[in-house]
Amino acid sequence: IYQCDWSSDVCSSDLSLSPATGLMTPNDSTSIAMPWTTTQYIVTVTNPSGCVGTDTVNITVTNIPVVSVSPSNPTICVGQTATLTVTGAATYTWSPSTGLNTTSGPQVLANPPTTTTYTVTGTSPGCGPVQTTVTLQVNTPPTITFNPTSPITLCEGNTSNINVSSSDPATNFTWNPSTGLNTTTGSNVIFNGTTTQTYTVSAATNGCILPIPYTVNVNPSPTVVWPTPWVLSYCQSDVRSEEHTSELQSH
Repeated sequence: IYQCDWSSDVCSSDLSLSPATGLMTPNDSTSIAMPWTTTQYIVTVTNPSGCVGTDTVNITVTNIPVVSVSPSNPTICVGQTATLTVTGAATYTWSPSTGLNTTSGPQVLANPPTTTTYTVTGTSPGCGPVQTTVTLQVNTPPTITFNPTSPITLCEGNTSNINVSSSDPATNFTWNPSTGLNTTTGSNVIFNGTTTQTYTVSAATNGCILPIPYTVNVNPSPTVVWPTPWVLSYCQSDVRSEEHTSELQSH
């Protein structure tokens, strides 16, 4: 609502405003304007001598801001950080300050220790403040257990079943890289690689993604080298004695 108070040295019948859009009293010296869009009004005044004067007034209409936060339903694990972005207004303030890197601006980093509801107040020129809220859900990460525990050591050529479990049955697991594994998803994998590998096992549940390292050490098989030339001779009728055995071992 914009109220204009024109000069009172003329009768109201000698004053007019146009266009009439949004005017409550277009021919009154005191007129209230409520246009829906930005409008320029022309004021025409005629004095008792018949002289006509005109002037203009511009009323700028700003839309009421619609403030929204993205993501609308954020979830993190304890110790993790969420990026919250707000749009719809010109300036913003955030409260409370718990876990925030800043309390002003269109984007904040939030890592509160517990679930927190933030109120965002947005303002635009010519309009009063508009508020919205967003609740950042903070979940406690599940307990992850490996069997066998990391690290494990194998001889080259051997395989091993590796099982991972969670205190939350809804946890999903992914393994990276895929080298030496029969699968990269699930709670049970088979390792049949030939070299040492450290895997990142991502445990995801309730918006939490926990990266956990798991190492498989692979020891190379020993190399057997027979001496050359190597000849052992004895008669077929002879019985291998301790002497023959000792001779074999000495080579």
